[in-house]
This record gives sequence, C-alpha cells and structure tokens, in this order.
Amino acid sequence: MGDIPRDPQAGELVLGQSEYSGHEKTMRLTFTKSSEDPVIVTLSVDASPGCGGIVWPAGQILSNYLVQRDPSFLQDKTVLELGSGTGLVGIVAAILGAKVWVTDQAPLLDIMRQNVLRNNLTSSCTVTELNWGEPIPADIPVPDVVLAADCVYFEPAFPLLVQTLCDIYDKKPEVLFCYKKRRKADKRFFAMLKKKFTWEQVMDDPDREIYNRDSITLVRGRHRRRQRPQVTGSREEPPGKRQHGGDRDSQPPLVIGQRRVPNSAWLQLDFGSRPFECPFMLLPQSLRAAAFLRCPRRPVCCSNPAKRFFSNRPSTLLSRTSFRAGFATKAPKKPLANKPSLAQKTAPKTEVPPPPKADELPILPPKSVGIWLMISSSLVLTIIVVGGVTRLTESGLSITEWNPITGMIPPLSAEEWDIEFTKYKATPEFHLLNHSITVEEFKRIFYMEWAHRALGRIAGLVFVGPLAYFAFRRKISHSLAVKLSGIAALFAAQGLLGWYMVKSGLDQSLMETPGAVPRVSQYRLAAHLGLALVLYAGMFSTAMSTIKEFKFAQEGALWQGQKLKVFAQALASPGMKRLHLQTRVLAALVFLTALSGAFVAGLDAGLLYNEFPLMGGRIAPPADELFNRDYCKSPDGSDLWWRNILENPTTVQFDHRVLAITTYFGIGWLWLRSRKPTIPVATRRAITAAFGMANIQALLGITTLWYLVPIPLAASHQAGSVLLLSAMIHALLTFKKPGAAAQAWKHWKSKVPSGATARK
Repeated sequence: MGDIPRDPQAGELVLGQSEYSGHEKTMRLTFTKSSEDPVIVTLSVDASPGCGGIVWPAGQILSNYLVQRDPSFLQDKTVLELGSGTGLVGIVAAILGAKVWVTDQAPLLDIMRQNVLRNNLTSSCTVTELNWGEPIPADIPVPDVVLAADCVYFEPAFPLLVQTLCDIYDKKPEVLFCYKKRRKADKRFFAMLKKKFTWEQVMDDPDREIYNRDSITLVRGRHRRRQRPQVTGSREEPPGKRQHGGDRDSQPPLVIGQRRVPNSAWLQLDFGSRPFECPFMLLPQSLRAAAFLRCPRRPVCCSNPAKRFFSNRPSTLLSRTSFRAGFATKAPKKPLANKPSLAQKTAPKTEVPPPPKADELPILPPKSVGIWLMISSSLVLTIIVVGGVTRLTESGLSITEWNPITGMIPPLSAEEWDIEFTKYKATPEFHLLNHSITVEEFKRIFYMEWAHRALGRIAGLVFVGPLAYFAFRRKISHSLAVKLSGIAALFAAQGLLGWYMVKSGLDQSLMETPGAVPRVSQYRLAAHLGLALVLYAGMFSTAMSTIKEFKFAQEGALWQGQKLKVFAQALASPGMKRLHLQTRVLAALVFLTALSGAFVAGLDAGLLYNEFPLMGGRIAPPADELFNRDYCKSPDGSDLWWRNILENPTTVQFDHRVLAITTYFGIGWLWLRSRKPTIPVATRRAITAAFGMANIQALLGITTLWYLVPIPLAASHQAGSVLLLSAMIHALLTFKKPGAAAQAWKHWKSKVPSGATARK
C-alpha cells in the first residue's frame, strides 16, 4: 500500500512509520506506485485547532488509492474535498493534476494554507471555508470528484453532512468516502444517507482486505434519482405506417432546441424498460406542448387524426409531460375539481351527530383524587421512616398488646404506666437487655412505638374515608375503585402483619435459647417493609397518573411535554421500548435492594465491617465466613446456601452491598442511555432525577456504614430508598399513554364550544 507498510504476519496496517519531526511538528508521507515516481507530501500537524489538525489513517488510505488509480482519473478534473483537516487528500489530488478546493471550518484554514504553501500548490489547490449544512460558496465550482476522509465521528453533524452531500450531488460528481468504524452511532449516518444515496465498497483497491481488518472502509457513492422520461430522438415514420387525414406540412413543425421536427416525425419517449412511440402529427394543436403519455398500445387506423389519437388512449395514465427544448419535464399537478356525482346530489343528506354530552363520557377522576392519594402516600412514607427509627432505638417491643381501637390512647396516669411497665418486664427484651431500665426510660421507647402505630391508624382513616366518599359520589371509575379498595385491604393486612412481626420478638422461648437476641424476625420485618413499599408505590403511581391525566384532559396541558401523537410515535420506537424494559428491571432492583436492607436491619448486620468498599481489607469476606455451617439446621447441610444468605449477618451485608452497587451503576447506565436526542424530554428529566437520587442514596449508605449506623443517617438512608423508588416510578410513568377516559375528555374538549362546562 504505497509507503504505508503492512505487517506481513498480522496483516494489519502500520500507520506510524511515516517520518515525523516533533520539533517542527511536520510529517512527511510518501505514496508510491510501482511504475511511477513517488508522491511525497509534507504536512504541518497541530492538534490545537481540533482533531482535524492531525493526519488520520482514513486520509492516508484514500490518498494512496488516488495514487494507485490510473493517472488520467484526476487529470484536469475539478475536485472538492470535504472536512479536509490538514488537506492531505486534496494536496495529493492536486499533485496528480487536479484543480482542487480543500474545505473545512475556519479554525483549520490556517494549517491548510500552510500545507498548500509547503507543497508549492498555491496555483492548483485553493483553501475555502465550508460549513456543512450551509449553502455551497459561490467561489467553489461544480466538482467532478468529491473526496471525504474521516468525516464520520461527530453525531450531531451527520444531518449537516448529508445536506451538503445532497447539495453537491445535484451536479452528479463521483464521491469517494473513506471512514473508520468507531461507534455504533456511525451506522446512523449511513441510515440517513441511504434515504438519498446508494453506495458500494471500492473493490479495485489491492489493499482493501488489509485496511478492512482495521475497520476502515472506502466506498463510492451514487445518488438515488428517479428516472424521468426523456426524448431520445426523432425519426421518420416507419414504412408501412398509414398516412391519415390532412396535410402534415400545413401544421407548424415542433422546434426542440435548434432542431425543427417535421410533422412526419415520431417522438420516442424512454421510460426505461417501456419505450413509447407517438406520431407527432396526431397530436392536436392544443396538446403539442403538453401531451398525456399513456401505455403503448397498437394504433387504431382511422381517417380522423384526432379520433385516432383519442381512441389510442388506454385507461391507465402514466405521467403528464411537457416538452421544452427537447427535455421531458413533469408538469405541475392540478387538483381535480371535486364535483359531486348525480347519486351524491340525490342522496339524502345525513347530519353529523353532535358531540356527546359530558354525562355520557367515561368517568375522569378529578385532581382532588390525585391530591388525596399523594397525601396518603406521604403518610405511608412517614410511617416507614418512623418505623425505621423505632427499630433503630429498639422500641418496637415496648408495647406487648395489639388493641386497634383502644390502643390509640396512651397511658395517662401513673397507675396505667405501671401496668404497661409490668407487662414489659415479662418480655425477653427486658430480661436479656433492658433489665435495669426505669419507668421514664420505658416511656420514651413506648411513645416511639405508639407513634408508629398511631400514624398507621391515621393513614388508614385518611385513605378509607375519602375513598368511600369518592366512590359514593362516582368521582372515580369502577376499575379505579376496585384498585383502591385492594389498597385499603392491604392497609388492614399491614396492621395484622405488623403485630405478627412484633410477636416474634415477644416469644418466651428466646429466654431459653443460648445466645439468643430479643428482636423481631428478619423475615417478618422484611415482609412488613415490603408490604409498606407496595402500598406506597400503588398510591404514589396512581396519584401521579391521576393528576397528569386530569391536566391533560381538562387543563389543555401536553402529555409528557409533547403532543400525544408525537409521544405515541416516540413510544413505539425500538429504542424507547428497550429503555422502558430496562427502567422496569431497575425499578424492581431498587425494590429488592430495599428489602435486603430490612434483613440488614433485622440482623444488625450494619454493625459489621464498617468500611467501604472493602470488607476487612478484602473485596469479599472469606468463603467460610460467608457460608458458615453453624447456620445450617439440616443434618446434611442442604440449607447451607439460603440460610447463610438470609440469616448470616456477614452474608446479608455483603448481599446488600452487591445489590446496592449493581443498582447504582445500573441507574447510571440507564441515565447515559437516556441522553439520546430521540428520547422525550420528560423521560430524560425523570431518569436524571432518579440518577441524582441514586447518588444521594449511595452517599447516605456509605456514611451510615462508616459512622456505625447513627440514627439520623440510618433513618435518612431508609427514607432515601423510598424516594429512589419514587423516582423510578416517576420515570416509568413517562412511558405511559393517557387512559381512555382522559383521551375521550380531551377529544370532547376540542369539539364542544369553549363555554361548555364539564361534569363536576
């Protein structure tokens, strides 16, 4: 490949053996052809104006290909190089005898002028500024050949480069395009180019297989042009054609350019594979300048030329053509008059039905429903945080009974406090941990547990009361009422599950178990937290959907910041479908990570290995510590894995770390994927907010571990998990279309008069 050597063993290009002077910042390149003198180019290279100031492999390959071609290929040709950079390819073309215009943006013009002057080509090589996407400067003539090397690397410039190629291609030059495949995004450029061009790989380059291995490709482009019918010539009427009616010479001849077409001539119109011959004398005077050309058909002999012409017209119209100066050009289409037929005139007129009344539309929940659900979800979030503080202060076992109604009132007198304290003295927690606790200290932990339970009851009333009102007043649809009733049932189940969890810490068998710690079961704690997260997610997502749909249908707001049709088209794209699936998977991973945190809290695993990112100076603890056989209860050890994963504090903390790190990097990767301009703005913003919350949550988790689980940091970390789940739910909602009721109301609002009122 000229003087660009190859490694005979690896078969790869070795692009670094050119002579380079670091002191002068110059490069000397030599391109040789066996039968001719070498082409030597000296270039100044400078990366300060940008990456265009460097010599890239694709430019060397394209230059070498020009040298290897026939000498007459560029001799006396006008050549235009796009994105010249240092001007290497254009300078080589100028040395080979072409008149060259090297173009690029303004910062690179100086280095191109230096290189043109350094190679003594000022008479045959002109430096001109050309910004892609802008009109071609008037001082650039019509090129015979267009050259481009390493122009595909900046994705926002793809449509601009395509536009420039389209402007140049109106002149039908030959285009040689050399590029290196660097990213998957490069395929988008050729997908855009494919709409207007076809291209083929250059096959006559002997070094093609070598540089193809280095992901470099040299292609030749061609424009996709629709074939137009052209007048290919005129000839005398063939012998045997019968002459019909009138004196041909009495009709004025047709003048095409500077040629006079006799009346006896036949016009041959070329439609590619379907040529069509038409005797010119048969065209009426009014149709000589504009003829209706139809499928070829055997002429019908008759004495009347006009009759022969019109009887020779099949029913299928090909095109309408006007003849000007020997060229067949399309005439502008004229809209046909939309005249009603007789059947349409006599048919009975049908009245357009009026738009439906508001009472006939499906039920659209008002904004107040969304606000109520948002308040309920905020209460659930508060309960989760207070529950975490209750666990951190070891207050969860201070109330030994569950009274859903009477339990709302705490002890008010000293006698009542003595009764409650006496009940607490019978618990394993008092005997094993708090045997020296006083009544005043007991009151503090009692009030913490009582506040947690009272908030749960208040949240239930706040949810059930308005639900009954909205359902009775038919403010919510039947399906939404069923869904919210299910959430109300989960509220009751959550209270029962909470008491079931507390009972596990009051079991008297704990006092008989050696080394037992009086605390609730980590399994029941995780179930209690998981159900709370499900309640919160159901309320929060329904609230957000209700508010958005109401604003879209009643307040004229856009859907996710776009028109619904545009959003639906974006949502149907494969990229959005993949992004939606990835967001759902990561939302589930956030939920799973939060559940693993419940196991960490239940086993006090956060008090082990208070360092990050290592655990005891290692990436992971020893295997015998992660899977300790002391936790097995089966004689054959078949429960070794799952019991250590769920009951071994070391393994539980390690699992929580792995899940948290995976979640963080997964959301970061999702954020990078959402930066594409094809993703709707609302989705990009929601994923950005989720990634920001993931950073905060990661920082809270690490600091909680470093500082031995202080209560403020630990409670903030638990609240952060719920907020991160909220951010992921919000991101998922940006992939959702409005419901049928919202779309129906939106359509109704666009049809009814502006003064009409909707259903209250």
